[in-house]
Amino acid sequence: MNRFFSVSLFFLTGTFTVLAQDTVFARKTLEILCSKKFAGRGYVHHGQERAADWILKEFEKEKPAQVGIQEFNDQVIIFKKNPSLIIDGKKMNLGSEWLPDADAPPLSGNFNVQILDSTFVARSTQVAGNSILLAPSSIRAKAQNFAQKNQRPLLIYGNQPPLWTVKRLFSKSSALYWKGAFSEPPKEVKVSIHSKIKNHTFQNVWAILPGKSDSIILISAHYDHLGQCGPVMFPGANDNASGTAMMLDLFHHLSKENRPYTYVFCAFSGEEAGLLGSSYFVKNPTVSLEKLKFVVNLDLMATGEEGITVVNAHQEKEIYQRMLEINKEVGLPQIAARSNAPNSDHYPFTQSGYRAIFLYAQGPSVKAYHHPDDVPEKVLWKGYHQIFHLIHTLIQ
Repeated sequence: MNRFFSVSLFFLTGTFTVLAQDTVFARKTLEILCSKKFAGRGYVHHGQERAADWILKEFEKEKPAQVGIQEFNDQVIIFKKNPSLIIDGKKMNLGSEWLPDADAPPLSGNFNVQILDSTFVARSTQVAGNSILLAPSSIRAKAQNFAQKNQRPLLIYGNQPPLWTVKRLFSKSSALYWKGAFSEPPKEVKVSIHSKIKNHTFQNVWAILPGKSDSIILISAHYDHLGQCGPVMFPGANDNASGTAMMLDLFHHLSKENRPYTYVFCAFSGEEAGLLGSSYFVKNPTVSLEKLKFVVNLDLMATGEEGITVVNAHQEKEIYQRMLEINKEVGLPQIAARSNAPNSDHYPFTQSGYRAIFLYAQGPSVKAYHHPDDVPEKVLWKGYHQIFHLIHTLIQ
């Protein structure tokens, strides 16, 4: 790979440039991408496709040298019909009280309850017929292994809200997550889950802004989220409408500036399903990656009051050190360092030998994660200005 480019540390001389930039565009983008029209930017009701079309039009506003959609096919599990959970005659609220696991196969029926406690393994528990297993979240892993081995449905309960994700293959048994506790064990559970595997066409959206050099800096963010589970929508404001908004904001600013490098912007799909879009792009690039200097991937950018974390900072020490120097003027509370991890779209690039970092914001102002409560109204953008200026300076 190419050596890291040399830089002029103009920001240390007191000439740090303040951009004419605020959060108006970011807030508007968040509201659009999290609206019902885009159905959680997932794989039902054309949510992902509509989001891709909107991002493409946003790119086209600046008349970039090249712009397009890259399509590829894979499969995902969807829950189009309304899943239902009734415990001793009381219907549980989908989304706020319970969710099926994202890899739950279809399940329908009335079940007797068989309790699993912390001693069930030692007791060589036998599974009763027509039963659903009941276990606290404290023994979740053991209970799931047991349920799958015996191919029985499992209801896990605890005090944490259920989390949703995207899966591509069915599990051997259906797991359900319920937020709550029992004063006494229930006697009957009625479940209805109509899940299916869907063959889906994913869409990466990309644009190129050429500069003085044909060396490339790639800025990415995944725009997909979790879509819907039945009627319950997951807006994904922080994850990752926020990163998409910041990427598009950078795109609009750079389109109007003198550019020292060529900038490629990629809005990836399929991240929640397993980094599918970025993995496909690395294997089938729309630009020559031989001239790629490095990648800046943006994910979970809605906070920032406690600074940011740089994933792959230990491997990319030169980039990380430069960020620390820039931050002397920008003033984020901290720029934390993490080793590389397969937790966002930078990872397929690093696994193919390309230089890449992943930035995410830190702070308690947004608490919801993979939950219907991850909504634009709760995004305060407390660190947006500083993070934006940090990245804008880094990529010059």
